[in-house]
Amino acid sequence: MLELINLANDRETEKLLQAAPHLLTKILATHKLDGLEIIFCEPWNQALFPKEQIQGAHLIFWNDWIDFWQENTPELLTRHKNIQAIKNYYGATKPTEWIEIFKNNIRLSCSAGAKYLVFHVSQARSEETFNWNFHYSDEEVIDATIELVNEFSSEIPPDTFLLFENLWWPGLTLQDSKLAEKLLTHTNHRKTGFMVDTGHLMNCNPHLQTEDEGIDFILETLGQLGSLKEKIYGLHLHQSLSGTYQKRSIKQVKNPSFSEIFSHVSQIDQHRPFTSFRAQEIIEKVEPQFLVHEFSPSTLFSKEWNDKIKLQKNILKKHE
Repeated sequence: MLELINLANDRETEKLLQAAPHLLTKILATHKLDGLEIIFCEPWNQALFPKEQIQGAHLIFWNDWIDFWQENTPELLTRHKNIQAIKNYYGATKPTEWIEIFKNNIRLSCSAGAKYLVFHVSQARSEETFNWNFHYSDEEVIDATIELVNEFSSEIPPDTFLLFENLWWPGLTLQDSKLAEKLLTHTNHRKTGFMVDTGHLMNCNPHLQTEDEGIDFILETLGQLGSLKEKIYGLHLHQSLSGTYQKRSIKQVKNPSFSEIFSHVSQIDQHRPFTSFRAQEIIEKVEPQFLVHEFSPSTLFSKEWNDKIKLQKNILKKHE
């Protein structure tokens, strides 16, 4: 099992590493980690992110994408001022151009040495993240994801994993094993599986109050997957107990700003370290090839961030 941390090569991260070029190597060594799961937001700077450190890559994603994919321009214009604003958001004006963005991201990720690629399977219009009144069903999101992935999967090398990640919005929530199986069986790329995000899974149940309740819910959900559990190759390991916030924050918000959405989602998806040794039961249940200690990028390289890694590593010591 490879133990990793998540990182984006955004401009702020690159500034930090340019100021302290050996910091990343030191952090990996200090915590006895095997490398990175990276998301490429900028061109790859090999001096800052050496190929030997990159084990996996999270592909770029948009939370709200199906209307663009289905060319539902009237609906898009209710959330974007004009066609130029749509282009600014998606980086394209039509799906064929958008597919090329994914293909380029895949090429970059694989050239950097990623052994696996992660793809979010989810859809939520901006206002839906607040009111929880979703237009698309889980199955509609799964079907659209299959269409999209099959348009760019030819760029993925045959020996590279494509791992689908669960969220709490419509799509892959892991609450329905038949839909999860449909996603794998209808995707053209053969080396597919799941990257289970434990915090996202906990966000599916707003009634959870304690860490132990969250661990029980995760184990129960994974047990209900049956033989599909063998297709879980990775874990994004962190906890989130945001049910109280979820229930009190439901409201109608028209065209929320990016900062409003980011703040709201951050309070739902807490990315806190597990503190209970029972988290080892999740590892034992899954036996993942890749385990990512996934914490909030807002605390990147800080003492708080390092302390989170140390805490979660300590409760998993017998698995090192």
